[in-house]
Amino acid sequence: MKGEVDYWLEKLRQERWILHLDGRDSRRPEWMAAHFAWQDCADVVIIRDEQSAVAYRTPADYRTDVLAPECVTWVYGDDKSAAWVLRAVLSRPRPGSPAEPRNLIPAPPACRIPLDGRTPVSIRPLRPN
Repeated sequence: MKGEVDYWLEKLRQERWILHLDGRDSRRPEWMAAHFAWQDCADVVIIRDEQSAVAYRTPADYRTDVLAPECVTWVYGDDKSAAWVLRAVLSRPRPGSPAEPRNLIPAPPACRIPLDGRTPVSIRPLRPN
């Protein structure tokens, strides 16, 4: 299973997602998250461990806290493995495609990372060679 999670995390890096880490204890983070900003929305994945992860798409602009959305148009996971959630978020249709859900729903609690659990650390992916 670990190899599969690593494979999908590498895909996030290749697609230049921005990584966020729990900064309280870098040796044992309680969560990691990543987001990809589109023009008017963001795709986000939050991984708490190999068996607990959630992904969602939320409307977003420069003021939006993508790690604590009020509403989402798509959500998957929380009771799914990290590998399944990563696979799902990376296979989402681009915003504006006919298959994209457009109905806003309240964001479930699993889609939020409390402010007190965050530090202002984001890791941008390296440029490909």
